[in-house]
Amino acid sequence: MKLQLHNRVLLYIVLSIMVIVIIFPIYFMILASFQPTTQAMAYPPNFFFKTFSMEKIKYIVQRTNILLWILNSLIVSVGVVVVNLVVSVPAAYSIARFKIPFNRYLLIIILVTQMIPSAIMVVPLFEIFASSGMIDNLFSLILSNTILTLPLGTWILIGFFENIPKSIEEAAQMDGVSKIGLFFRINIPLIIPALITVAIIIFFDTWNEYMYAYSFITSQAKWVGTVGVASLIGQFRTDWQGLMITSMLFSVLPMIIYIFLRNYIVRGVAEGFTK
Repeated sequence: MKLQLHNRVLLYIVLSIMVIVIIFPIYFMILASFQPTTQAMAYPPNFFFKTFSMEKIKYIVQRTNILLWILNSLIVSVGVVVVNLVVSVPAAYSIARFKIPFNRYLLIIILVTQMIPSAIMVVPLFEIFASSGMIDNLFSLILSNTILTLPLGTWILIGFFENIPKSIEEAAQMDGVSKIGLFFRINIPLIIPALITVAIIIFFDTWNEYMYAYSFITSQAKWVGTVGVASLIGQFRTDWQGLMITSMLFSVLPMIIYIFLRNYIVRGVAEGFTK
């Protein structure tokens, strides 16, 4: 009994340390953002609020395009989610329901493509977009990030479609529902939680993507948030408080989405990989 209590206390201590390590950078980012510059950059650093101030935040919003960069990130992320779902949903349904030859090998290929480093595709994608006149165009980011996230979305949705009992489709067919009707009227409503899960995961992946955004976009007005925040890091001098503020502003939207929809993420990852 004492040994079990000792193990539980030790577990709580380890978990508490992990939570502190994870939360402290976020706390310090908020702390540095809402203080005057003299206090935010003080050494030794202040770990508690002394004076609350939003002057630096107003300065950063006025002197940079952070709000425009966040809007560009939102446009690209939502675009990738829409294109990805339009392609991955019918692809996953066909793989799960129609047992074509070499079906298992196709699943392995989908999984292997997810393991390919994104850096390998930068040069060929750049050549394709350059020859098509799509460099410095947000649509190039939508296409490239769709290529990057499509295998994962398809793989997760395959597991959800396979978990739908075939007896439901058989009963619907007996009532005269066509194959297209089975897809839109029966299967799609049943996997709404899965669609939300995949949309959230793809949204986060695209929101945090940097390499393609840095490689394919040249004009500052079309930068996304990751590139805009990174631009504040100078070779000889860095405005660390400005970097904290832009990082905080850039993180607000995904944090809100995660707080309200975190249960879908856990459920989707757990159920999507059961098959």
